[in-house]
Amino acid sequence: MNKNVLLLCCILRRSQTVFSVIKNYDLVKFEYIFCQSYRFISSSANQPLGWPVKQRSYSYSIWAAKITTQGLTSTSTNTTTSIGGVRVGSPPLVMASSQLTNRPAGAFSHQKFDYFLVLDFEATCDKETRMYPQEIIELPVLKVNGKTFETEAEFHTYVQPTSNRQLTQFCTELTGITQSMVDGQPTFQESLKMLNDWMVQQDLLSGNNSFIFVTCGDWDFRKQLTHQCEYTGVQFPHYCKQWVNIKKAFARATGTYCKGMPGMLDKLHLTLDGRHHSGIDDSRNIAKILKEIAKKGFVFERTGWLE
Repeated sequence: MNKNVLLLCCILRRSQTVFSVIKNYDLVKFEYIFCQSYRFISSSANQPLGWPVKQRSYSYSIWAAKITTQGLTSTSTNTTTSIGGVRVGSPPLVMASSQLTNRPAGAFSHQKFDYFLVLDFEATCDKETRMYPQEIIELPVLKVNGKTFETEAEFHTYVQPTSNRQLTQFCTELTGITQSMVDGQPTFQESLKMLNDWMVQQDLLSGNNSFIFVTCGDWDFRKQLTHQCEYTGVQFPHYCKQWVNIKKAFARATGTYCKGMPGMLDKLHLTLDGRHHSGIDDSRNIAKILKEIAKKGFVFERTGWLE
């Protein structure tokens, strides 16, 4: 059996693996393999696992995320056995939510970044068919202070599509963006130049302030921006090559995985302000989630990146 799958099986059976044989393991890839493999593991296990699939898989992904790249040696006194040269035991499960506490008002843990740039693209789409090329039609960015988690500045522009210039009825119904809102607006290339100029104005590219983008998923940068830069011949912005996926950060902070922004807001007892799938409104709601998690002492790290 593949070593990765074996280790995942060990974790899902409430066992702790000694990672002495896995040095400098890529934890993000580990967590990805973990979450993608749980259905296979659940169906192939010899005995029932008992927990609901999402709760089980993401609870253990929280535990897995705490393993350091230097390797983890078990301190448990439980009896261990050897499976394929890998020692396993049965320590109690530790949920991430038990390690986070509400902090005094106005107090946040020290973050690794001076600013968080919250972004949520909206793009051309259709209900029945997959559009190609898919083009960004709204580009909002919020500059959130990493100490206060207050929004200090906003960048926002609608973007004129050039390959499929006419928005579909489905796209308008989903996003609230009408044809008149994109006609005559900056093109993709022009909007990226405007964003870059705004970032210079905000003293984000001088080297004085560290920052990272925050998205609701990996699609914005890994898929949409990458593909649109490729087919337009525009150089991919170097500062967009790493980001925080708020859904992964939320899962690590709370022990609960939510597929979308409304679910995270609900779990945190926050309201959804504005219109869902409006880029600027979604960005403001993501910023609320970011702040609420930070209140519990969570320290954000990058969850996604491009080479």
